[in-house]
Amino acid sequence: MKGTIDLTDSDGFVCGGATIRVDFPNRIVVGDQSHTIPGLELSAYAEVWTRSDWCCVAGLRSNWLAVVHPGDGDVKIVGPIARLDLGGSYDPGGLEHIEFIDLGDEDVLVINEVAVARVTRDGSLSWQSVHDDLTARFVGLEGSVVWFESETDRFGFGVQRGEPRFSTSM
Repeated sequence: MKGTIDLTDSDGFVCGGATIRVDFPNRIVVGDQSHTIPGLELSAYAEVWTRSDWCCVAGLRSNWLAVVHPGDGDVKIVGPIARLDLGGSYDPGGLEHIEFIDLGDEDVLVINEVAVARVTRDGSLSWQSVHDDLTARFVGLEGSVVWFESETDRFGFGVQRGEPRFSTSM
């Protein structure tokens, strides 16, 4: 499952046979354990990605995400992950986004408005690469490269280590 949840009006979601609840402003509840996700309160929405026995929860504006294993109640807070930071200046809203790409090998790519990161099943941040191009959009995985296209360029990052790759055609 991938989807957006409204933190102010959510009964939670199911992963691994357990209900995971995200309580506004910044708490994730698994069974009888509660954990804080820093920055979750910056938006009333979060993106959720689930596998059969673990999941990720990322606040729409947070630099941190939670990797949850409901079977044993384990929650790892991962980050910080680079995000759009307008530094208190005018924020037109709607620029932030989060996308999860399942790598099929127990890891997931987390793509946002300015960066891509690889997060492992055990709750580690394997790598992150910042592109800082607000016009860039994820276009797909080709072999071992995650590709983006922007208004002026096509570029990518190696899936294993996050090293930059550049395309000669667009």
